Amino acid sequence: VEGGLTRLFTVFQCDSAPSIGPVRSARTSDAALLRLFGRAVFGFSGLYPTYLRSALGFTPQQAAWVMSAIGIGGFFAPVGGWLGDRLGHQKVLIAALPLAALAGGISFTELDRSVTLHAIVAVVFGVAVLSLLYANMSAIIINSLGPARTAQTAGLFIANMDDPATIAGI
Repeated sequence: VEGGLTRLFTVFQCDSAPSIGPVRSARTSDAALLRLFGRAVFGFSGLYPTYLRSALGFTPQQAAWVMSAIGIGGFFAPVGGWLGDRLGHQKVLIAALPLAALAGGISFTELDRSVTLHAIVAVVFGVAVLSLLYANMSAIIINSLGPARTAQTAGLFIANMDDPATIAGI
């Protein structure tokens, strides 16, 4: 129960469902419940896949491919961290925030209904958020509390990135 309302938690046990949705909301805290089922994957990216499917007519496979492209951007996190160490974490954040906003805004345009163009923009969004913002925000937090508390501050960063999701919609 959350805010006096019952929340439903759905687990799909297959990889061939033609469609899953619509999903109104998700909480990153839901991922902890998946441990009850052994090996499981949790993914939720809000409105974007719904937009791709309903507004642009993408198939489930096309929408999934575009969403995967966001994750591909995360593979550049070591480069994002290196840039922060070399140029300064705050300077990288100042560049990453407008890049994330621009890519996020462009994501919700038609882009000629091209799966490839949407995937390219999704990679840019993934680089901006996962590789530049997350890597450098966590570095700022960890550096602010010192090396003796690295694990604690890393946990603090993760909790603060996910905590708003636990109370969203209440």
